[in-house]
Amino acid sequence: MTDLLRTAPFFLLSFIFGLITIWFQDNRVLLGHPARSDSLMSRILGSGLASWFYVYKAILPIKLTAIYPKWKIDTSSWLSYLPVLLLAACFATFYLNRRSWGRPWLFAFGCFVIMLFPVLGFFDQSFYQYSLVADHWQYFSIVGVIALAMASGVWVYRRSGTFGRYSICVIWASLMLSLGSATWGRTHVYADSEALWRDVIAKKPNAWSAHVNLGNAFLTVGKIRDAVVEYEAALKIEPFLAEPHNNLGTILIRSGQLSEAIAHYEQALRIKLDYPEAQNNLGLGSHGCRRL
Repeated sequence: MTDLLRTAPFFLLSFIFGLITIWFQDNRVLLGHPARSDSLMSRILGSGLASWFYVYKAILPIKLTAIYPKWKIDTSSWLSYLPVLLLAACFATFYLNRRSWGRPWLFAFGCFVIMLFPVLGFFDQSFYQYSLVADHWQYFSIVGVIALAMASGVWVYRRSGTFGRYSICVIWASLMLSLGSATWGRTHVYADSEALWRDVIAKKPNAWSAHVNLGNAFLTVGKIRDAVVEYEAALKIEPFLAEPHNNLGTILIRSGQLSEAIAHYEQALRIKLDYPEAQNNLGLGSHGCRRL
């Protein structure tokens, strides 16, 4: 009870700030437009798949990318139910064995899933337009799994003989060197925006958001032709995107092609009616045409 009273303020603050985040996403980021329109059952099935995805990436951090392919959950397929059923079976097994070996597993994976819960798909957020998972969402929740792995390693080490302990040290050192090398290699992807979005496109060529962001990076540094190529590539993948049309309009208006620019601004507004940048640009472009 003492521990509960001491930690209660932190849980209360977390709950309050969580509600603020949900409100902000709905009213200030998404502006009332849902990022996901799938059913509750689809979200439940997706939560099981996402949980195992994060465990997999934590154990085997390969093929990492800023934007992963967006899953399509088929509620009519029995295969879609396997991840969440397996997760439930694991928790049931840990609970039934909570008085022995299952207790640390129940606590570690319980913390993991509970801390992941806000990003398992039940609360809408803008990033779901691109992907249902993101590596950085598990940074806090994975602490429980890491603690379990470390405790397990210590348990095995203490019960091993001299040769076993040396072997464990060698394996541990090799693992640290491998992960450190992988981390160093991954940091280069975040050197700048261009490197990041090129990496995403290399792994997922049909990631329209990566093409848009790479185009924005090119536009920022004045690589106009490269920006146009990326915006056009994004529109080939997903024709109903307002931002590339708006940005193409901006590029065209700078080169004096007002009528072509206005066409892009109008198309952007047909796709997204409440797009203030396109409305402003269209007004400026129309004013320029009248002056001419």
